[in-house]
Amino acid sequence: MVVLVGAVLAAVRQAVTVALRVGEPAGSLLLAVTVTVIAVALIVPVDDLRRPWAAALTRDTVVAAVMITVNGIGASARVTDRVCQI
Repeated sequence: MVVLVGAVLAAVRQAVTVALRVGEPAGSLLLAVTVTVIAVALIVPVDDLRRPWAAALTRDTVVAAVMITVNGIGASARVTDRVCQI
């Protein structure tokens, strides 16, 4: 567990470093995608795929994580666009 937490923190630190170099809009997208990939990487191995309902649960959970990220990116783009127009 300690190794897993260390790996996640190292990945996020590297993503933050790259995001700062890239700039604001692309950096935020990069961080959102990084967090989504980490969430999916933590969800998939935990599920017991031998059970008949586990595959559907894993698929639905991954789709939900991706949709939350995409909707968050879209909402932040709309808010940023509204603020820039004022």
